[in-house]
Amino acid sequence: MHRIDQKEEFECAYSLNQKTKRYIFAFSSLFILLCLAYGNSLDGVWIFDDHHDILQNKIVSSFTWPDFLQQNVIKNLSRPVVVLSFVLNYRLGGYDIYSYHLFNFAVHYVSAIFIFLFVYKTMLLPSLAVQYRAYAYSIALLTAAFWCTSPVHVTVVTYITQRYTSLAGMFYFMALFFFVQGRTAGTKSAAIRQYIFCFISTTLAFFSKENAAMIPVTIYLYDLLLIRGASRENVRQDLKIAIWPLSGLLIIGILYLTTTGFPLDYSAYNFTMKERLLTEPRVILLYLSLLLYPMPSRLTLDHDYVLSTSLLNPWTTVIAILVILGLIGYSLSCMRKRPLVAFCILFFFINHVIESSIIPIEIVWEYRNYVPSLSFFILVVLFIIWAFQFFQKKKVIFFMIVGCIVFLLIAQSDTTYRRNTLFFSEKLVWIDSSLKSPGLSRPHTNLAYIYSLEGDNKKALAEAGKAVTANKHPNGLSKARMLTNLSVYQIQANDREAALKNVRYALSIHPYYDYGHAAAAILMMQKRDLKSAAIYISQALLLSPEDNGLHGKYALILFHQGKYKKALTEARKALTLNNKTSDSKMVIAEIMRQQKLYGKAILYWNDYLQSAPNDRRAILALIELYHLTNESDQAKIRLNYLLALENGNLQNLLAQKNTYDHVYAIDGKVLKPIIKKLLSEMGECCQ
Repeated sequence: MHRIDQKEEFECAYSLNQKTKRYIFAFSSLFILLCLAYGNSLDGVWIFDDHHDILQNKIVSSFTWPDFLQQNVIKNLSRPVVVLSFVLNYRLGGYDIYSYHLFNFAVHYVSAIFIFLFVYKTMLLPSLAVQYRAYAYSIALLTAAFWCTSPVHVTVVTYITQRYTSLAGMFYFMALFFFVQGRTAGTKSAAIRQYIFCFISTTLAFFSKENAAMIPVTIYLYDLLLIRGASRENVRQDLKIAIWPLSGLLIIGILYLTTTGFPLDYSAYNFTMKERLLTEPRVILLYLSLLLYPMPSRLTLDHDYVLSTSLLNPWTTVIAILVILGLIGYSLSCMRKRPLVAFCILFFFINHVIESSIIPIEIVWEYRNYVPSLSFFILVVLFIIWAFQFFQKKKVIFFMIVGCIVFLLIAQSDTTYRRNTLFFSEKLVWIDSSLKSPGLSRPHTNLAYIYSLEGDNKKALAEAGKAVTANKHPNGLSKARMLTNLSVYQIQANDREAALKNVRYALSIHPYYDYGHAAAAILMMQKRDLKSAAIYISQALLLSPEDNGLHGKYALILFHQGKYKKALTEARKALTLNNKTSDSKMVIAEIMRQQKLYGKAILYWNDYLQSAPNDRRAILALIELYHLTNESDQAKIRLNYLLALENGNLQNLLAQKNTYDHVYAIDGKVLKPIIKKLLSEMGECCQ
């Protein structure tokens, strides 16, 4: 590969001052556009995988280099660059979501800048300068503007966890720019420096997300088509020397896939490799249609899809394959006459290869267009420039085209802005998905979970029922999760038999589902079968030994088995993992009371009440403890609050049976005299 040394091709007629002003205008314009389109994205909330990848990720909240290297590099090469960015956010502001959104916004802005620089530099290449030099700046700026305001990218920018995609994309665009800089550098030392930057960017991109593995392929095509020219001699020469590096890359790729969490195992999914390969051409055309016509009604977090089981089922399968083959064939046939068009078409498909081929991952996600869409928008802008040239003498049409460009940018930005508002609430995200993809189970499952957290068990059961009816899950784990959640709602509705049936079905689908075993443990506790409950929760802990909630539940079971020493150990372990584990605080508080360590018991009960202020049993426990420590004023405050909760009548509460979901046993013989005495002192009549 030889360096291009034709400086005159890149010299501009205007002064350095004018050039600087152009760059300042471009960067400022892109920033203003992004503020208009994504300014409200900073108000977004945590959704979906954010909980697992950030909020529940111990590496983020308790970072140490040994743990990080073991978990994200040695044990499983798991996108370490992005994880480090989450750690940085946490160090700067904890779980303040504003900083995470600001980081995503900055990454998207930097990506837009490098797209502008890359496209601008490309249009000034010797092979393209004659045709595009006069419009190079406009093409670059319009491409970056259309790309950065596209509503299709909302799930990359506003959905925090998809920083995997945005950060990989940013480094991808940087790598392309540095490569062009190296190929067009004036000196050998400058070229080497740019190639080093290119290599570093490529490495960072790959360690952000694996689809950046296509950067070398993209760079090769770019060099062949746009710099050296796709002559037979060049292709023949490349084939001779490319066989060994390509073989090496193939072997490395296979080893990577089979050792880092991406084995070619379809057993967990509801589709086969054949069905995935047949379905993806239709998905690719869906992506193109969304980029071309990104109406809010067509965009959603979770898209429904119909699997292709053969070339003719559905019939659009063969049409999609023929369209894609036709586009690829056209790009190959015009590589010499229209190298830029050929490169753009191939760029789009090449950068969909990893996530749209044999790897067993979900079928469709909008965020997969973040990098590939660059070439789509280059082609759109090239068409606009052609229209400018064609109608430049017809002023009315010319200004109509200008008006259309302004309208399209405003419309895109407005759609993006409005779509960001969905992310103000996780409930809105899943309501939107459930309305647009009613045939999918996951939106209904997640919506049911949110209703359950809100205490609306009736709506939770209704949405869970829709999830069961749809019966369309991305994988077995998702179905097991849906059935387990349904069983929890049925437990709350006292339908224990149905709950037990569903949780057993969930475990038959996915025997290694930790929360399935935990739900079974809860059911066994309600059936007063503590031995079975202990077995189930132990199995859950084997699968997730660092889950504080499971340790807390195990402590509760051990307490009711009378194994107080073990219960105390489990409770303290749960609080070490997460000091907000409520079950553990209850267990420790009651054990302290039994050991007559009343001061410590009061501290733990009060701490527990911070998360469950209306827990009647906990309030009764404190009333008894304050009585024992002669703190009658505190006891009266708690009693007043309890009377307000129970509308002045404590008879039903004091008559309640004791259950295994709590540790404080209500003893009317002990409590009634205490309450009577307190009421007497307060000047009220005991009823």
